[in-house]
Amino acid sequence: MTKIKYDKNSPLAKFYAKTDVDGDIITYPDDRMTYLLNQNTGSITVLLKWKYEWYKDITVKDDWTVWEKAVFMRAVYLSVQQEWNEKITYSVSGASDFAKKFQGKSLPFDVRVIPVYQNEDWQVIATKVLPGADLRTYVEFQSSTLHIDSADLEAVAKCFNCNNTLQVNIPHEVGHLLGYFDDDYKSSSPYVGDVSGLMNVGMELRERYLDYSTIMLNVMMPDTTFTLLKVIK
Repeated sequence: MTKIKYDKNSPLAKFYAKTDVDGDIITYPDDRMTYLLNQNTGSITVLLKWKYEWYKDITVKDDWTVWEKAVFMRAVYLSVQQEWNEKITYSVSGASDFAKKFQGKSLPFDVRVIPVYQNEDWQVIATKVLPGADLRTYVEFQSSTLHIDSADLEAVAKCFNCNNTLQVNIPHEVGHLLGYFDDDYKSSSPYVGDVSGLMNVGMELRERYLDYSTIMLNVMMPDTTFTLLKVIK
């Protein structure tokens, strides 16, 4: 890997120092994820590395089988891909080579969750439950731990009188991992009425969910400004 060139006196120098170039990929490691820019295609990828620990609820007789683990991890990947990918685009401007190459173009923004055995971003406690079980699914940010269960890939109703709004838990929790810390379904949220939103009780994306990612993209390289272009609900 090589480093990018930047002014050591820049107020963003400590951020630029984290950016590496590996072939065609510009890499920026944040605390709990890694941002990747493809210099050939302009694509933007957020990589989330999950190290799974496997448990079972007291209501379940058998432990996870190897096959069940594999199926679950693949289903997690596909669920996140379906909800987050091919829906978000950015534009870029500035004087850097990357910005000049892709100025005026729409850059796709994707999220990928991959299982790892070490150097994880998140420790994932995956509990096997009976179908339809309702365990608490949540994130512990201080310990970078995510608690999920085998029913979290099922679409379920989270509220009454919401026009049959359904939600799958995993993509919602990924929204938290990407830096959207609020739960919009709480009565204290200014977005409590936005029941169709993913960070409320629905499945639709909103521009505000990308605020943190936009900030991170804009500290990767000097003379490079990323702007959220479009979010498809």
